[in-house]
Amino acid sequence: MTEEKPHIYEFGAYRLDTTNQLLFRDGEPVSLTPKLFETLRVLVERSGEQLSKDELMQEVWGDTIVEETNLTTNVSNLRKLLGEKKNEHKYILTIPGEGYRFIAPVRAMPVDSIQVVVTERTRTSLTVEEESAVPLVQAHRRLRLILGGVLLALLVGAGYLLLRRQTSPPASASRLPIIKSIAVLPFKPLVADGRDEWLEFGIADTLIMKLSDLKRLEVRPTSAVRAYNGLQQDAVAAGREQEVDAVLDGSIQRSGERIRVNVRLLSVATGQQLWADKFDEKFTDIFSVQESISTQVADAIMKVTGEEKQLLAKRYSQNTEAYSLYLQGRSLWNKRTADSLNTSIKFFNQAIEKDPNFALAYAGLADSYVVLVGQIDASLSESLPKAKGYALKAIELDPQLPEPHVTLATIAADYWDWDEAEMQFKRALGLNPNYATAHQWYGEYLLHRGRLDDALSELQRALALDPTSLIINSQLGQTLYVARRYDESIAQSRKTLELDRDFVPAHWTLGMVYSQKGMYQEAISEFEKAVRLSNEAPHLLALLGATYEKAGDRSSAQKILEKLKRLLSEKLAQPGDMAIIYIGLRDKESAFEWLEKAYLERSWVVRDVKAEPFFDPLRSDPRFENLVRRVDGKH
Repeated sequence: MTEEKPHIYEFGAYRLDTTNQLLFRDGEPVSLTPKLFETLRVLVERSGEQLSKDELMQEVWGDTIVEETNLTTNVSNLRKLLGEKKNEHKYILTIPGEGYRFIAPVRAMPVDSIQVVVTERTRTSLTVEEESAVPLVQAHRRLRLILGGVLLALLVGAGYLLLRRQTSPPASASRLPIIKSIAVLPFKPLVADGRDEWLEFGIADTLIMKLSDLKRLEVRPTSAVRAYNGLQQDAVAAGREQEVDAVLDGSIQRSGERIRVNVRLLSVATGQQLWADKFDEKFTDIFSVQESISTQVADAIMKVTGEEKQLLAKRYSQNTEAYSLYLQGRSLWNKRTADSLNTSIKFFNQAIEKDPNFALAYAGLADSYVVLVGQIDASLSESLPKAKGYALKAIELDPQLPEPHVTLATIAADYWDWDEAEMQFKRALGLNPNYATAHQWYGEYLLHRGRLDDALSELQRALALDPTSLIINSQLGQTLYVARRYDESIAQSRKTLELDRDFVPAHWTLGMVYSQKGMYQEAISEFEKAVRLSNEAPHLLALLGATYEKAGDRSSAQKILEKLKRLLSEKLAQPGDMAIIYIGLRDKESAFEWLEKAYLERSWVVRDVKAEPFFDPLRSDPRFENLVRRVDGKH
């Protein structure tokens, strides 16, 4: 049986309907002569194949004798129609002296799976043009074809207009597939030259924030979608990786004081376009554009309440310059390097100079200083007070922001103020139950408290909200290790390494698990990788040294001990690192001496004493029981 060809093809911003002989660009019909349509159809249906000129002419004109210039003209007109510039080969590649190849990614689907919701601005038009090189003997046949095509187009157009009246925007949620989760991808430039990446990420980031206010909808965080910024990114494929029901993607271009935005909502299950719109506004109206997009998307997928409409219409600043500076700061913050974080702080401060009541900018400052704690050039005592001050200011200006509450919870946990930390985590999750980072950090907090089942539950929830997050995947593996579910931890850590084979925390966790299972050579291999990839982080050196001792290689363990002593004298190692190596060397007296110093410094090493298997050799000692009580706040 011959396989039936698909009827609908999508490429870039275009959709080709071969049944009704229609081409749509961003949901709007594009006028095509019959031969232009046939040329495009053949190229698209055989995308990726090299078609000779003779082969293409036979497909389009059949037995009719025409000049090669007709084909050349058709291809040239198609390029213009598809928006290709001179010497640009975005869709059609010319193979000199040979033929042509359609090179854009094409997605095919059956026509009966398509339901398109378009905006009121969509219009239909029909263009019938006389084409050259038609033999006189075929004129009567051509006339019948034209008249038939006109009749078909009128019928299709009438049906289309009827459909449009029945599905006038915003689309009724009841007419669409059930959508419970969505990913907003970074917007792409309409023109590749001179792209404005902070604006592309920033628009997506703002839409993510707005849609995240809908507690019934799971929205992937900016960190989850950041990697999908390639110009040829397949939106539906990205949606499958993110395990969502729908994807929102778009293109954007700023020219002087104007901004042009095209946006569409796609079903991940079917690839169908559920909604589309375009905007061409002054840049000063960017807030209106974002509000319109978020509101129409929400209306397309659910019945929005009055309260939710107010949240979607919320504007965090009325100053476009301050907003632009904030977007640049947030884009840099997402890169999470020391340099990018310090630069993001400058942009957030500039945004506040433009708008002193801009709560999001203060929240951005708080986030930057909290993340800086993990960098070499920032200390807990310097960064956390600043982070706390800015978080409190953000809450003062906007009590409904969840991010600063997570920041305050993290700060409280760093100071072992456990009750305050839990209160702030619960407050943040009450404001946004779908905030993946809040679930992740709350899970880590519960791990420190020894509440392992609760910690696993929170991390599994975080992973459901952000399935490709390296740190969430890795932290779940770490928590399974602390829960002594070693085989599950190994499986989860390997899954993390499938996402990034050089992700240090996953190698670290595998080293810990293998060590507990007595697989010392495997543990050493993982710790050596972690040490190399981390530029010889002192705590990983300490764990490697401890494992050498367990494996019977005392000489290598002693060499690492001496190296750590040198690093300590240079203030590059911490008391917690020394405690780790001495526990591995089975030197209890030295281990307790350094654990006490680590306790006084509020070291992360001591924070995990309640359940961490590494501390098992010390648990029977009364001094360790006393340490656990003090870390727990029970002096």
